[in-house]
Amino acid sequence: MSCLFHLYEENVQSFLEANVGRNLTPIELNRIKLALLENERAQFALMDMMYSAGEDAMDNKDARWDEIDRDFSNGVNLFPDLICKE
Repeated sequence: MSCLFHLYEENVQSFLEANVGRNLTPIELNRIKLALLENERAQFALMDMMYSAGEDAMDNKDARWDEIDRDFSNGVNLFPDLICKE
């Protein structure tokens, strides 16, 4: 099975502290894994993220991706752990 992206605890904690005023407890960090899969709002946000990023990735107007594409063709993988495979 492939994973879509890594969600790092530090990013979750920083975001939540800035937006809801505190970090998650260890038990809440455990719960968030399932909440990301079962929460309808989270699922729609994930689908929206994939749709928006996918559209953006397909749009190469004005050759905006050319440098990134050239690097990739030369073996430079930008953020190699962001999208992962088993």
